[in-house]
Amino acid sequence: MIEFHISPSGNDDNTGSSEAPFKSLEQARKKVREIIQNFTDKKEDITVHLAAGTHRLTETLIIEAEDSGDGEFTVNWQGSENANTEISSAYALDNWQRCEGLADIPKELEGKIWYTDLPEGTSVNTLYSRKGPVPVPVVKLSAQRLQQYATI
Repeated sequence: MIEFHISPSGNDDNTGSSEAPFKSLEQARKKVREIIQNFTDKKEDITVHLAAGTHRLTETLIIEAEDSGDGEFTVNWQGSENANTEISSAYALDNWQRCEGLADIPKELEGKIWYTDLPEGTSVNTLYSRKGPVPVPVVKLSAQRLQQYATI
């Protein structure tokens, strides 16, 4: 059996062994594809072990037919048996600031609106607090106001 290991504290320059795990699922998928493409007569099962912890995705990870077995071998991705293994694209948003003095915002909302800067290209689908999902309001600002408060 061929085995690769991934750890949140690993490094993608590593070999993918248990002593030197990869960091990303993308690197493991790349190595699995290389192994499959180089199979000759003898095909072996492949197992990718995900260590305990949170494995962060920075983009969508697509596992396709070329990443699977063909009936002569299998490819298995498995989490830790002894602790929680999580795959997530979520990350914490820091440096929240209270939004004050906006003419376009109703007075009753004054001091109740918070904002933070997001990395360029970030798309937010859902926000969560410690208490669970947070509704994401839509606020319409005039083009002039938008230029004052946002960099596009």
